[in-house]
Amino acid sequence: MKQGLKTFLFIGACLFLVFHFSLLFIHALPIKGEKKRLQYWADYYAYPYFQQSWSLFAPPPEENYKLFVEYDNLGNKKQDLILDILSKHRDNVFKGREAVYLSICNSIHFFEKNSSDKNALNGPIENNLYWSILEHQVLRFLNSSHQLHLSEIKMALHCNNVLTGQKRVYYNTAFAQKSIHKN
Repeated sequence: MKQGLKTFLFIGACLFLVFHFSLLFIHALPIKGEKKRLQYWADYYAYPYFQQSWSLFAPPPEENYKLFVEYDNLGNKKQDLILDILSKHRDNVFKGREAVYLSICNSIHFFEKNSSDKNALNGPIENNLYWSILEHQVLRFLNSSHQLHLSEIKMALHCNNVLTGQKRVYYNTAFAQKSIHKN
């Protein structure tokens, strides 16, 4: 009788572990499109205890950043650099784009926190060390990742405070010169 109870408990524990890890695996799959019933139950099972979120390790971010970059390379190219890097990182997390994403976001954060002007429209930014570092990083990233030989880029940074709704826009002198020449 004791041996039968031990066997029953062992089999029950094994079945629970298979159930548990199967649902967590299904929850972690990057499923695009319509979610199936099994995905719904896996999300329901995993959410309260196994959900990854910012609040586990740090407070949620207060700012949303968009960094628009425009450059001439056999035609005019425009892109939201942060969104581009983040989406490529999410597509394949083993490609090593996390460090680039973090360095650009940290440069933006340091610039934003050390900026003396907090108006809605700020720019063109001149003689600011943190802005120069950000420009240099973006230029270096574009040249290395796209095999370009750019010496100048037009850059506009849009900051949106999630808590207050305050929006700010910063841009570099190349962006300002473009706007002046169009008028």
